Amino acid sequence: MPDLVTNLVDLGIRALIVLVILQVITAVVIRRSYKQRKKRSRQGGYPTIELAPVAIEEGEAQLYMEGVSLFADMQEAIAGARDTIFFETFIWKDDETGQAFRDLVIEKAREGVEVHLMYDLVSNGVLGGSRLTFPDDIPTLHVQRYVPFKRWFHFLLPSRYNSSHRKALVIDGKLGYVGGYNIGEEYRTDWRDTHIRIAGDGALRLAYAFVDLWNQYRDDALPELQYPQQEWSNVIDVYRNDPLRKIYPIRSVYLRAIERAQKRVLITNAYFVPDPTFRRTLIQAAKRGVSVEVVLPWRSNHAVVDYVARHWFEEYLEAGVRLYGYEGAMIHTKTMTIDGMWSTVGTANLDRLSLGLNHEINMEIFDERLATQMEDVFACDLQASREIDLGRWKARPFRMRFGERVLAPLWPIV
Repeated sequence: MPDLVTNLVDLGIRALIVLVILQVITAVVIRRSYKQRKKRSRQGGYPTIELAPVAIEEGEAQLYMEGVSLFADMQEAIAGARDTIFFETFIWKDDETGQAFRDLVIEKAREGVEVHLMYDLVSNGVLGGSRLTFPDDIPTLHVQRYVPFKRWFHFLLPSRYNSSHRKALVIDGKLGYVGGYNIGEEYRTDWRDTHIRIAGDGALRLAYAFVDLWNQYRDDALPELQYPQQEWSNVIDVYRNDPLRKIYPIRSVYLRAIERAQKRVLITNAYFVPDPTFRRTLIQAAKRGVSVEVVLPWRSNHAVVDYVARHWFEEYLEAGVRLYGYEGAMIHTKTMTIDGMWSTVGTANLDRLSLGLNHEINMEIFDERLATQMEDVFACDLQASREIDLGRWKARPFRMRFGERVLAPLWPIV
């Protein structure tokens, strides 16, 4: 019996090694294929629609589905700041657009505005290659380069292995922006993403979220911020994932909304790799007669994630969930709107990293007029998408099936 157990363990280890080798080879082949296609493809535009501001109970909401007007409005808002600027982003490129934002916040700090900036150091420096720098001789300019490890023993804590994937801007506690857009020229001109601007009391919820993250991770060289006062609301709320406190409400908000859906669920998400419970919730909604439609990238900037996601397409399609592959550009949106009354815009992808690991922030809005605009944006995105047909999907080439099956076990880490 001991020999049998030993042999089984040895066999399992060998099988695991073979799987890992296959995954590495498959990932390399797929990424090279993506790069070749990208070189051959020509950069074109993507369809957009005019989006007017929407009056809501707590002020005004403005949706953005392209970066040119968004970045122009953000820069105008920063230029008009009088007291405080809270600005956080996951990626902040040191290209022309990134430098324009950098120069503007430095100028405002020199004018005496209290400027607090936060960006993910690892994703910008080690992974992104950004060399963005800020002067250290301006008393009102405070820069926190987010690193989750502050002490040596933090490397022993699983909750510290996270990124700050949030993107938000708050001006004077009165004007707030949140959504999927990082800062950089590529995002401004080439990527299809979604952001929302909130004018009024709703901006205070974004300010509170910024202050809380800032105070959690600041060192002694950075000032502690005072938490703003918030009011109760039945219209707007902000949810943020907090790895240190092991709180991940965004996933629960998504699930609760889908479970309550009666007519339609419209999802647009860049990295669509839900966990088993989430998949089951979507499928159950479709089976009870709710129209569930999902727009996702046909080819995103992460080839492996695409193949992992596609492993479950057949299960969705057989249950009646409609899937659309977006081809107009890299679609990086993280939105959902349900039953013409509930919507969310934010930074959380439908994958394990966003829903169970990283710092994320999403805004929830109960407003029929805004939901109508969200549905219009979804319909616009369908113009640059192709629906994935069940019959044709089942007939896809063996090499695709093989790649999906080999990479599917990676879903918890993508």
